[in-house]
Amino acid sequence: SVVAVIQLIFLFLLMGTGNASPHALVHMGALLSPSGPFLHSTLLDGLPVARCKPEKEILGPTQPWVSAALGTEDWERGDRMCREEKARFMETLLQLGDPPGVASVLQKRRGCVLEDDGRVTVFDDYGHNGEDLDNSSLTDSSPATGSVKDKRECVALLKKLLKRRKKRQVHPEVFVFVKMGKFTQLPYFSCLTTGFEFEAPKVRLYRKRQEVTRGVWSSGVRPNGDGTFQLRKSVEITEEEGQEYYCSVTEGNFTSTWRLEPGPSSPPHPPAQPHHTESGSGSPSPPPAHP
Repeated sequence: SVVAVIQLIFLFLLMGTGNASPHALVHMGALLSPSGPFLHSTLLDGLPVARCKPEKEILGPTQPWVSAALGTEDWERGDRMCREEKARFMETLLQLGDPPGVASVLQKRRGCVLEDDGRVTVFDDYGHNGEDLDNSSLTDSSPATGSVKDKRECVALLKKLLKRRKKRQVHPEVFVFVKMGKFTQLPYFSCLTTGFEFEAPKVRLYRKRQEVTRGVWSSGVRPNGDGTFQLRKSVEITEEEGQEYYCSVTEGNFTSTWRLEPGPSSPPHPPAQPHHTESGSGSPSPPPAHP
């Protein structure tokens, strides 16, 4: 359906934002034909935190903690933005003059980046049917993105969300297990960390207390569908008996170490034995030796 097509396109747009360095607030929108569906989301460092609800044209949170982060004026301003952005998208797409009956997509990416030294960069980019669009030729009734007021409001909203997000930080779950390779039919030691919301934790695999850096497969960061993400890394299990396998997961100053001892009699998904440590530098020490 038309809605399914635009949702798929919008998903690729969201996945392409990544985690800005160091912090970014991005408003992203997409419209398929002047009378088609309109999608609009706000992202904090690549994570959707709010979206325009098309049935009511109001802004709603996509994460529970976002509701408490913003005040009444912020949500009223967001509702107004949803209504105005949809009308602006329709007007702009009509200006482009695509032939009637031909599906066309207009995308927009607007927001600000806050650097560590306090410098602020604002941006306002358009895309049309997958290509970059020079918006200097468009008659856009929206306020200039580089204006002092627009920059100030964007940074204020970004800081509010960052402040609330720090209070929401939670440690992800970790699972270790043995799984047969899909094509090789060889056993692999896998470490899965899931449930993190922002920056992906650092995952390291160990064999005989030595970090494994070659032959490690990574799934990359993948969405869970509930606003959290997961990351899995795997390495082939060697035929030597008595091998000890470990996985360390570092998030900020917190490091957890998970141990697995595969062998001929090991079940398909052996239980993990966690060892929790904390390091001020955030870099894990070698896993503890098996007693």
